[in-house]
Amino acid sequence: FLRESKKKINNPGLVLQYVYANCRCRFASNEDYLYLLGLKHLIAVLPQAQKGMETLAIHALILKALDQLNDTQGRSAWEEKLLEDSRGDVDACAGIFVNRAGRAYKAKDFDAALRDYRKAVTDYPDSQSFGIAQFNIGYILKEQKNYEAAIVEFVKLFSSKVNDQDPGSNIME
Repeated sequence: FLRESKKKINNPGLVLQYVYANCRCRFASNEDYLYLLGLKHLIAVLPQAQKGMETLAIHALILKALDQLNDTQGRSAWEEKLLEDSRGDVDACAGIFVNRAGRAYKAKDFDAALRDYRKAVTDYPDSQSFGIAQFNIGYILKEQKNYEAAIVEFVKLFSSKVNDQDPGSNIME
């Protein structure tokens, strides 16, 4: 299967599924090993991936595996590589900053969260992540009781090109 997948990847997620399903019995006691093995195969098939969505899907799976391994340095390095490789892809780049901001928010590092959400909004205003980032800027400011600044940020959504009918975009509710 893995030799075949190097020739043509139809679904990059199959690589991790294959590794997980076929190695789980042998390595059930060591989940980290499964993610490491998955990373090995994802990195091996990455050069054969078609550009665009296929490459981004593999990068997303690599980042997910690094998250599971709590490898913050590795994840940061792959995010930087993806930013470099995807300079023209506003959705990929904005997505990285939104994900970073989300992790910072969970860690209660609100300054870092605001910085990364603002980077996504400022540098990638035409991305699909714009609405999420803009809303979250307002939300964090509201949580910090900086109501005037929060209102300014929320109002920016009204004049933006955000599609409030976009499936999965429950922020507009």
